[in-house]
Amino acid sequence: MRARCFLCMLLLTGFMPAAFSQMLMVEKAYEHLKRNELEKSLEAIELATQHPSTASDPRTWYLKGFILKELYNAHPDARIDYREQALQAITECRETDKNQSFQDDCDAISSFIYTSYFNEVIQQLNEKNYAAALAILNSFVTDSATAFYPEALYYSGYASMMQGQNSQADLFFQQAMHAGYQDALIYDHLANSYLRNKPDQALVTVQQGRTLFPDDKGLHVSEVNILLALQEYTQAEKSVESYLAKYPDDVEVRLVAGTIYEKLFQQDTALKDQYLLKRKNIYLQILTQNPDNVLANYNMGITLYNQAVVLINQQTDIYNLDLLSFDNMIEQCTSLFREALPYIKKAHELMPDNINTLKALEGIYYNLNDREKFIQVREKLNTLKN
Repeated sequence: MRARCFLCMLLLTGFMPAAFSQMLMVEKAYEHLKRNELEKSLEAIELATQHPSTASDPRTWYLKGFILKELYNAHPDARIDYREQALQAITECRETDKNQSFQDDCDAISSFIYTSYFNEVIQQLNEKNYAAALAILNSFVTDSATAFYPEALYYSGYASMMQGQNSQADLFFQQAMHAGYQDALIYDHLANSYLRNKPDQALVTVQQGRTLFPDDKGLHVSEVNILLALQEYTQAEKSVESYLAKYPDDVEVRLVAGTIYEKLFQQDTALKDQYLLKRKNIYLQILTQNPDNVLANYNMGITLYNQAVVLINQQTDIYNLDLLSFDNMIEQCTSLFREALPYIKKAHELMPDNINTLKALEGIYYNLNDREKFIQVREKLNTLKN
C-alpha cells in the first residue's frame, strides 16, 4: 500500500514542474520588468507564451504587450517593430481574457501605441510625404476596432487626395463619414467629386456640409461653384452675395459673382439693366482693389463691348431708322466701345499673345473706325494663328 502511494506521489510530481516552471517564467518576467531589465523580461515572457499552461492566461499576453511597449519607449528608433508586436500581444490578451479583466489595461497600451503612430502620420503629412503617411495609416484602416479608425480613414482620404488619387480619396472619405468622423473637407471633396457624375448628390452633399459647418469658407465657395455649374443662378446669386458680405476682398469669388450676374442678365429680360449694373460694379470693385487683374479688365471690357453689340442687334431694321435714331444709336455704341477700350488694352498688355483680347481689340478699333490700329491688331492675330 505504501509503495502504491509513493508511486502516486511520483506520478503527481512528475507532472507539476513544467506548468509550475512556466508560471515562474511569468513572475520572472515581471521581476525583470520592475528592475527595468527589459530584454531579460522579454526573454522570460516569450518562453511563457510558448507553453499551453501560460499561453492561455491573459496576464501573460498583457505583460508581453506592456514589456514591448516599454521597449519601444526606450528604443523608438530600433529596427525591431516593438509596437506591432505589442499590438499583436494585446490582441491575444483580449482573445483569452474571457472576463475582460485586462480590458482597460489593454486599451491604455493600444492608445499609447496608436498615438505614437498617429504622431508619425501627422509629421509625414506636414512634410508632404503622403505615401509614407498612407503606409502607416494602412494598419489603422484595417482595424475598425481602434478608437482611431474614423480619424485614420479621414487622413487616408486626405493623403490620397493630395496625391491626386481622387477615387481612393472618395472611398476613404465616405467610410470616414459613415464611421462618424465630421470635417468640412469631407463634404467639400465629395461634393466636388459627385459633380462629375452625380450632380444632384453634389448639391445635397455641399448643403449638408454648409449646415454642419456654416462658417467654412471652402464649403461656401464650393456651394457657389456647384450652383453655378448646375445653372441654379438665382440660388447662386444669393449664396455668392452672402459670401461676399463676409469676405468682400475675395477677388476670385467676385469674378465668379460677375459670371453669375452675366448668366442672370442673359436669362432675365425684366432685370437686364439691374444685372448689367451689378456685373459692371463687381468688376470695378476688383479693379479698385487690383488694377492689374487680367480677368477683371477683360470681363469689364467685354461687358461694355457686348452691350454695344446688343444695341446694334436690337435694331431689326437698322436701314429704315430715321437719321436722329440712327445717330443716337451710333453715339451710344461708340461711347460703349470707347469705354471698353482701356480695359481691353490693359488686358492685352497683361496678356499680349492672348487671342481673345486681340479679337476684342480688333472689333473695337473696327467700330471706332481706327483703321491703322485695326490693321496692326489683325496682322498680329494672323501671325499668332500661323
